[in-house]
Amino acid sequence: MQQRSAMADDRVQLEGRIHELEEKLNESLAKYNRASIIHKKLKTKTALITEKLKDKLMLLKAQNTELDLEKKALQKCVPFDKYNRLHKQWKDLWRRHNEFRTILFSIPSSSSTSYKKKVSEVLLDASTVLQQSGFDNELEEQHQEDLKVLRLRLEALDKVQHQQLAELIDLTPREKQDIEKDVCLYSGSIKSDEEHSIKSNES
Repeated sequence: MQQRSAMADDRVQLEGRIHELEEKLNESLAKYNRASIIHKKLKTKTALITEKLKDKLMLLKAQNTELDLEKKALQKCVPFDKYNRLHKQWKDLWRRHNEFRTILFSIPSSSSTSYKKKVSEVLLDASTVLQQSGFDNELEEQHQEDLKVLRLRLEALDKVQHQQLAELIDLTPREKQDIEKDVCLYSGSIKSDEEHSIKSNES
């Protein structure tokens, strides 16, 4: 009897132990399932982020390649040293242009608007002096015609020089040298003709 009772107690303990282990196993399986679900979600999310980063990286590489091509194209078109050289030549030619106008009219000129205004003032003063001098009508008409021709030639010269300055950056150094020579020769010719015309009218 005692042996049966002891066996029964052992059986009850074993069943309790088995039940306890089954509960722990079920809890572990539940934790494993939850962890597996979380792992799958994280894996999916990581895959999406990775794909987006790959696409972004490819886009950045394409943009970088495009920028490199544009940079090379710009370097081939207008090198930096050539740009500086042309800019310096342009400033020098513009300075000579202003000096020529200053010498021609004996007044400083800083802009196209002030230049035209001062030219008009000079011509108006010349007309006023002519009217007050008491010359005859024929001489006055001739002088007015000379002033008109002078004004037209000066405006044409100013327009030509502005066009040459605007087109300077597109020219080769050889062409720019030729243009500078032509401008100097043309300016000297204009100045000489006008001085001769003014002296003739004064006499």
